[in-house]
Amino acid sequence: MTRFTSKHFPRSANPLILVQETAMRYYAGFAMVLMVFLIVRASEQRDILWFGVLGFAGCIALGNIAAIASIRKKMGQIFFVNDSFTILSVYDIAFGKNKPSFPIELASVQYHPNSISFHYFDRIIELKRDEWEQIDLIATYLKGS
Repeated sequence: MTRFTSKHFPRSANPLILVQETAMRYYAGFAMVLMVFLIVRASEQRDILWFGVLGFAGCIALGNIAAIASIRKKMGQIFFVNDSFTILSVYDIAFGKNKPSFPIELASVQYHPNSISFHYFDRIIELKRDEWEQIDLIATYLKGS
């Protein structure tokens, strides 16, 4: 078994910490929108307390949803075993999800100047050179050599 990791590989084994680290920028973005809305309401001398409390709760909820969607899209690890491979997203790694293996000969690898793309079941996965240190070696494995 050969394993390669990307720069997105989680530093922490705790999924809650991973989601919160990822959600921080989303919290900030949603909170900025909320603050502008509250300033406009306050300038019109309208009530802002409940809008602020509910809006803040909404910012937290939307931030967590956006963070989980983000870590589901980021690929963190690829395994090669015999004539098949498995690729795991950061979400799969953090939450201990397993994915089935896919035959290398069905991957249909395409090479681009700064990335490689291939089929993995019903998806097309693209691995970018700046996210994977050993992308050339991964491409060699995917070629089946």
